[in-house]
Amino acid sequence: WLIYEEPGFQGVPLMLEPGEYPNLAFWEKKEAYIRSMRPLKMGGRKVEFSGEPKVIIYEKPFFEGRHVEIESEIFMFDDKESEEKTRLPLTSVGSMKVLGGLWVAYEKPGFEGHQYLLEEGAYRDWKDWGGYDEELQSLRPIVGDFTSSHMIMYSEKDFGSKGSNINVLGIISNLKDTGYGLRTQSINVLSGVWVAYENPEFTGEQYVLAKGLYPSIEAWGGKNCKISSVQPIVMDIVGSERGKIKVQLFSEPEFKGNCQIFEKNTRCIDSFAVKSSKILDGSCIVYDQEEFSGNQYVLEEGIYPDLTAMGCSPQAVLKSLRIINIELSEPCIALFEKVGFQGKKIEFSTEILNLQFLGYNPRIASVQVLGGV
Repeated sequence: WLIYEEPGFQGVPLMLEPGEYPNLAFWEKKEAYIRSMRPLKMGGRKVEFSGEPKVIIYEKPFFEGRHVEIESEIFMFDDKESEEKTRLPLTSVGSMKVLGGLWVAYEKPGFEGHQYLLEEGAYRDWKDWGGYDEELQSLRPIVGDFTSSHMIMYSEKDFGSKGSNINVLGIISNLKDTGYGLRTQSINVLSGVWVAYENPEFTGEQYVLAKGLYPSIEAWGGKNCKISSVQPIVMDIVGSERGKIKVQLFSEPEFKGNCQIFEKNTRCIDSFAVKSSKILDGSCIVYDQEEFSGNQYVLEEGIYPDLTAMGCSPQAVLKSLRIINIELSEPCIALFEKVGFQGKKIEFSTEILNLQFLGYNPRIASVQVLGGV
């Protein structure tokens, strides 16, 4: 788990691994307040992508007109208010070539509207990616665990126990045949990346579900609570290395300049000054001093185009790196108002944006991490 002194996950986080904390001496503060917290998102053993996430966007169908190469998410294609250096030279998407990774395209800006799953290959026009029309306004890559797939679907909101639920481990072409039914209002994706479809046999509206908690249909962009078929995304694992954490550090922002790959703890990073990073598998902690000391910055699976995105100041110099190599259980944390796990106990399994806002006293004396990191 990551715990913060300020609401909204602000400030430098402190990471808690599984175990018991009878007092807060580990925090090295006279008075410690916990005002927000969240479980660390991290997969277990992974399958490496056949290529780095990369897509070429063309202005016109059949790969004509102006084009631009993209390696990270695009919140809005036609963003007139963005800075000149970050603005894309395109206002429309006519065709695409996905050179590496797995991507999701969205009908509207901000990852809203109809979703289209894009695997490696060429898409000559909007019909090739299964679009409802030519409209495409945002795009992002998927980084996830593709070696094992497990999710739990619930008929009620907020994972309610009153309705029915089903553990899903593989392809289901028609959920009606399982006895669970077609009504789904919340989903817990424990591992893998899934595609849920409104209609049987993997047809109709589709929703891409990465690892995490979806307490309502709005969380996955659903138009209604009907899900009729599901399937996990399985990557080709021929020639890949299983179970390796992989961290890429770059000497320039936006993943440019020199690149060095780290797969194990590194006591001293002295090859270059780190300016951007990609965490392709697992998670890691980077430090601004050698020997895993100084300020720590937890980097979950994802891409970080600059130091600010990594949670560092623009002047930060990163000097050491520690791999977090833990297979995660479902997150659960218990907070106690007294030392030694005494007094009032409050338990959470999802992120808390502001403890005080929810009516809890942020002054906590002991902590038990029952699951997750």
